Amino acid sequence: MTEGVGQDGNVAKMMDNIRIQKLIRAVDELVAWSFVMDEKDVILSELEKCVDEAEKELLRASDAVEDQQRRCALVQVHRSTKQERKIPQSARGSDHKLEELWKSKGEAFKRQYELHLTTYKRLFDELLEEELQRLNGTTTSAGDLRRPPEDVCGSSSMTEISISASPAAGGNCSDGADSDAAGAIA
Repeated sequence: MTEGVGQDGNVAKMMDNIRIQKLIRAVDELVAWSFVMDEKDVILSELEKCVDEAEKELLRASDAVEDQQRRCALVQVHRSTKQERKIPQSARGSDHKLEELWKSKGEAFKRQYELHLTTYKRLFDELLEEELQRLNGTTTSAGDLRRPPEDVCGSSSMTEISISASPAAGGNCSDGADSDAAGAIA
């Protein structure tokens, strides 16, 4: 019987040793896992910092590219973005928003322009008549000296008429055609 008791003591010690070894392995695994997790957090935080810096640089570069594209309308969009090339409105030759605006407001603008041009001609003629009367002291008609404002300024197109070129406003015409009228007035 003593033999069975001795064997039972050895078995119990062996079982205790096995439990201790399992416990040691579990502690080692926990320590290793903790170390890996700590390192993982450090590595992830460093990686996040690098990604954030790269995103900031990418945004700065994207803003710089957009600024350059605005400054130079003919710069093509990079092919890797898979966007079609955006041609600026001026290079396409037409602007549909401007065309729609002209269709809706163009006739009113033309009528208003004609009305202002007629008023301008009338005021120019009146001013010329008053100036001739003041210089001559007579009521003689300006007759031959009268010219429409577009002849005085050398242009009748809408884009070339400006308020500063108006003789009534005291402006000067660039082509020298007003020198005849100015000489007649002076």
